[in-house]
Amino acid sequence: MHFSLKFEIYFFIFFLLLIIVRSIFREHDRRNRAFLRCCYVLMFLCILRQIHSCFSFSYYYEIFYFMQSLDFSVWICLSYCWVYMVLEKVGFENIIRKKSAVLMLFTPVIIITVLSFMSPFNYALFKFNLFGEPSPSRFSFVLYYFVVLYASVGFLACLYNFMRYSRTLQAKEILFLGIFTLFIGVSQYYSAYSNNNLYTCVYLLSLVMYYIALHEDKVFIDPLTGLNNRNRFRRYLSYIMSSQSLRVNMYLTYIDIDNFKSINDNHGHLTGDLALRTVAEAMREISVNSKNFLARIGGDEFVIVSSHPTQTDLKAMIVRMKKCLNEKAKSNFSDFTVDFSVGTTQLNIPYSSISDVIKSADRNMYRQKQMKKQGLISDSGAVRK
Repeated sequence: MHFSLKFEIYFFIFFLLLIIVRSIFREHDRRNRAFLRCCYVLMFLCILRQIHSCFSFSYYYEIFYFMQSLDFSVWICLSYCWVYMVLEKVGFENIIRKKSAVLMLFTPVIIITVLSFMSPFNYALFKFNLFGEPSPSRFSFVLYYFVVLYASVGFLACLYNFMRYSRTLQAKEILFLGIFTLFIGVSQYYSAYSNNNLYTCVYLLSLVMYYIALHEDKVFIDPLTGLNNRNRFRRYLSYIMSSQSLRVNMYLTYIDIDNFKSINDNHGHLTGDLALRTVAEAMREISVNSKNFLARIGGDEFVIVSSHPTQTDLKAMIVRMKKCLNEKAKSNFSDFTVDFSVGTTQLNIPYSSISDVIKSADRNMYRQKQMKKQGLISDSGAVRK
């Protein structure tokens, strides 16, 4: 009965993950490789546990040790894959792509693998009791230590970004990811200590929730530029406008690419798409160390919701963006330039609604565009004398 129940649980986990992996593959989405690695490792662990259950300890003593050594190696690799995915998700991808950081993060997996495969000879990490169940040995504390270490790194990374982006909608997603990371660490520690398989179910639940969040993101992410779309912009602006304290020093910047129709007509839609992505890259670059909310709300129109102590600081941000866009456009396009017109408005205007601030920013942007056409201001936004 016990064997049958374990087999059915592993069978269910394996095929549910198989459905998720197949779904992501059909979407040809390469951005979720870390998530896929977690699925692969958990699927392999389920296969390993099912094979392990088919052998008798009394007759296949050597096979039992080999399978258990491999089990612990995959077990700690699962923690590594999850933490790597969390760090990538919360914005540390530039750090974890460095070889030194990857090696440091992967070191616990190497240590546990070495100790696991040494155990059949000197019981370094585990030994079997009379019932064929692994029991703690002299270096078992290392396993518990690394589980706590991985969970702590993932949770602290989420906590850091939650505090950093506390005024954004993404803060809740980051907090839930941190809670799941902590939950996974506790369940894995408990499973190692009490020799049960509770953590496999916890991992499955976490991966399913993460998969659901990925699909929710697609409702709010612009597929061409990777920025937030109009739906999330409306949702975020509604969140900011709902509180007087959140609106303090907050500005809405409305951006429209100049002569975008001529770029499409004269150079083709693929070049037009590249121009849109170039603008999005410039917006990201000037927002790396800030809490700016970036979105493409349709066509060649973009918005930035940002916090600035003064309007001078806001103007400095726009100047930096124009400079950044000019540099990127020169490297991407040889026969034309990409520029934009902007309109800004403060969100902390008494009795103003969402529609009011959007219309105000749009009017200011349109006014600047008209003044450019009439030659009253330069492309940089300076008033001509």
